Amino acid sequence: MDLTGIIRRTDFDFRAEYPEISTTIYEISKNSFVIYCATPIDNFEERNDYFEYSIKPMTAPVRLTLVKPDTFLQKIRPIQDDEIAKGFEGISLSESGLFNLLLSKFPDINFDKIQIDRSTGKITVFTIQRIIHDTMGRTHHFLSTVQREKLTAFIHGLKLAQEFDIVDHELTDIAQEYPNYESNPIQFLHAARINKNATYEFSLRDEALWYDNIDRIFSGSFDKNELYFYDRNTYSCYVDFSTFSNIDLRNHLLLYQIVYVTPPFEKDIEKWLAEAKIKKNEFLDLIACGRIRLVLTQPEQRYDIGFIRDAYTARPEAVITRRALATLQQADIVDVSNNYILNDQKLIEMLLPAAMDIAQKQGLDPKFLYEMVLWPIKARRKSFLVLEQKGIFSTSVFGINNAVEKKVSEAYDKDLSFEFTVNSSAIHLASALDATYFPFKSDNGYSDIFYASCMGDFLNFYKSASFSSLGSYMESRQERDNGVVPINPIDIITVNDFISVTELEREIKKYPTFQGGNHLMQTLAPLDKMQRDQKITYYNEQIVKSLNGNKIMAPTLDLGTNLVLDGLGILTGMPFIGSLFSLIKTAGKGLNNSFKSEQFSERIDKALKDNPDRKNIHYLTKINRVARLKDKS
Repeated sequence: MDLTGIIRRTDFDFRAEYPEISTTIYEISKNSFVIYCATPIDNFEERNDYFEYSIKPMTAPVRLTLVKPDTFLQKIRPIQDDEIAKGFEGISLSESGLFNLLLSKFPDINFDKIQIDRSTGKITVFTIQRIIHDTMGRTHHFLSTVQREKLTAFIHGLKLAQEFDIVDHELTDIAQEYPNYESNPIQFLHAARINKNATYEFSLRDEALWYDNIDRIFSGSFDKNELYFYDRNTYSCYVDFSTFSNIDLRNHLLLYQIVYVTPPFEKDIEKWLAEAKIKKNEFLDLIACGRIRLVLTQPEQRYDIGFIRDAYTARPEAVITRRALATLQQADIVDVSNNYILNDQKLIEMLLPAAMDIAQKQGLDPKFLYEMVLWPIKARRKSFLVLEQKGIFSTSVFGINNAVEKKVSEAYDKDLSFEFTVNSSAIHLASALDATYFPFKSDNGYSDIFYASCMGDFLNFYKSASFSSLGSYMESRQERDNGVVPINPIDIITVNDFISVTELEREIKKYPTFQGGNHLMQTLAPLDKMQRDQKITYYNEQIVKSLNGNKIMAPTLDLGTNLVLDGLGILTGMPFIGSLFSLIKTAGKGLNNSFKSEQFSERIDKALKDNPDRKNIHYLTKINRVARLKDKS
């Protein structure tokens, strides 16, 4: 019986809870272990109680100690942060959990069931002989030698405390649903083929994405850009329609290149689209051209599966299941912790006590400081098992909500732990996607905007808390501390709801709006509310003047360019320069001299390049047919 796996995992779980403590594992006698805490601990009894009753498995023969043993059989190497998932070693698994893991890890093996002998604890894994009737008689398909070797090596690598055996047996009646699985499909990530009648290609694809890459994620050799649905170079947003209604999709399509959408579940999606005045074929066209991607945060069978299949046919990478989202979330957490400026054991041991002492002397909450300093390290160490078994609904187990909810609850004299817990998943998902998150709002006025803003701010900080980007982040924070109001694009721009999404896309293709929208937001973001409202009023006035002044020549005028140039004309005393430029552009093909309209356009664009107002008015005029600035922010 090899117990080193469970002991190593127990030590790791202790360090996940208390990252500032350095430990060493000793086997002091046969199957008897101690974890020596090399870091001084003032409240050792409290930590030891938590270890005994909340961390250590009941059957694990190990204890904590502050005294380094003089004699021992061996020193055992601990699990490092870059090998957390390696071999799934030492993870406590229920019978159903082990069976689910094998089904997911080995999709090419036909499993039947798992049995555990209650008297000896021995585990028997039953695989199935496939029997095919053909013209030559019955053909038996046994577990191949290669399959058996891989399965045996994997189970050995788990380092379970029990012995195991693999039995390949003949079955004439094969069940359509596997036994021994968890009863709650929402809180547990079942293997893609748990129900043989409902195995989807996209589910198998995403399951392989997790199991094929999990070791690479923790070792740091996996980049999020390898995910089939993620591109860090695009403007994207995430909007959740699963529970409450949200803003019209047209707004998101106008401002962002990719819109990640969680559709409603247990509802006909065509009816949902009809409520938004969007036709099914229009929506599928948006999916096919890469503008919309479906984020399935619930089990696949809870959605309108016919529609999901249609979406997958239109564009396979547009259907993203819970396994793929867990892969994204895990990769994001590892990336944040790898780049975290304080992710150094010696630095933490040295810095944390001094920081907490200073905090206490200044009347600050040392426990809050403790959680904030250590969160990226704790999140990395606590995330793997829950993401593996439960997916992104488990985010609150390791999420930023754990670091902030108590402090915020105290500030408002109200227990907000439930609200932070239920809203954690969506906020972390949007952060992992590097996408703007749009809070929902229920019919009774309830919204997650407060929790989204609070957790989002902290997640943005940790993503910037590296040696390369911390300085620029602190500068932006200083601007906000000086009275700058955070900007929500949807609060600024409204899209005409009478226009079809097909017409909207046609307009966007004429003039890609994403860079212009981004520039507009960058211009408005540093302003306080009064300045922002004044700027919006000015922009709207200029748009009205431009559109009214150009109605007669509308068929031949480039309104955006005219608007910019007429603005320049007003400043220079030449109000008709825009109309003159339009005539030059119209006749440009007939010009034979070197002063062609394209060159003229380039010169003017270059001259105006550094004027943010003109660029923004140009952009707003371009999109005027489909959208406009709201009167007030």
